[in-house]
Amino acid sequence: MRTKTTCWLVIAAIGCAHASQGRPMTTEIKVTLDKLAELDGGGGRLAVHGALIAAATDDAIAVWRDQTRAAAASSPDPIDRVRLSADGKQLLAAPYVFDVAGASWAALDELEPALLHGLAGPSKGELKVRRADWSADGKELLVYVEHRAARGVASGSSSGAQARLLWMDRARKVIAVPWTGRNYALTSVGFGARWAAAGGKQLMVWDRKTHAQVATLDVHSLVIREIAFSPDDKLVASVSNDHKVVLVDTASWKMIANWDAHDGDAVGVAWHPSKPLIATTGQDALVRLWSLDGKRVAEAKLPRAGNAVAFSDDGSKLVVATDDKVIVFAIKP
Repeated sequence: MRTKTTCWLVIAAIGCAHASQGRPMTTEIKVTLDKLAELDGGGGRLAVHGALIAAATDDAIAVWRDQTRAAAASSPDPIDRVRLSADGKQLLAAPYVFDVAGASWAALDELEPALLHGLAGPSKGELKVRRADWSADGKELLVYVEHRAARGVASGSSSGAQARLLWMDRARKVIAVPWTGRNYALTSVGFGARWAAAGGKQLMVWDRKTHAQVATLDVHSLVIREIAFSPDDKLVASVSNDHKVVLVDTASWKMIANWDAHDGDAVGVAWHPSKPLIATTGQDALVRLWSLDGKRVAEAKLPRAGNAVAFSDDGSKLVVATDDKVIVFAIKP
């Protein structure tokens, strides 16, 4: 069923949000969200590319082509962030890869040897992958892994740390360990074209070429739920259980904007591919479009709390995932 948002909102769209370039030019535009489809199946992660939409829960994925179910499968182990490859043939369901055409999981080297990298001996207990993300080209992988010790054994006793962030190549070779710390410390990880980031109470950023840490930022009062870099990597957005969205300039690593995005946890964030707009969703069962100075452009009600949000490649559609639905909206000027 197709329904249309009843209200039009007029906003000043920022031509450039880079903090050091002075006052931006503005142009008034109008936007509405028209619901095009409501697909059965949802999850906490979402990817859109061409005619494909992919959604993932912790233990299963589903792929639609032209809004018709094309593939579905249970995952071998819990998965986190998902991306569709440039050719649409693979779903990078971190830390695994799904062959969309063959509807099967790709054969990759075992993950456990990489998770044991640098430990003094075999794990006494459980190594649990909590967060993960592939780079857009599928050549690099970030994995946040926690060590949960067996009863009577001190957690992290083999490595001196309970949890670690491992940076790997596609062959599962560990190329850097940029962070170590306590269990439950990190709640989101993500790649940009130039940067890699992880968030918990703080937002931490590393240079992808050197693996050197370039920023540690206290921009939220509660844990970060999602991190997203702008298409040009000049800005990074984060959303949090503190209800806010925060924008940080990657040239200065200074916060340039923040505002209350949702009445409840703000859970998902995504950048429009060509316009200075971001989308957010959250616990209040709303999806919202924003200008980069925090003006609300449009919103739509969801059947239940939103988990993830993504734009189509051309920016003409907005896709939102709840626990059991994937909802497709047309963005109408």
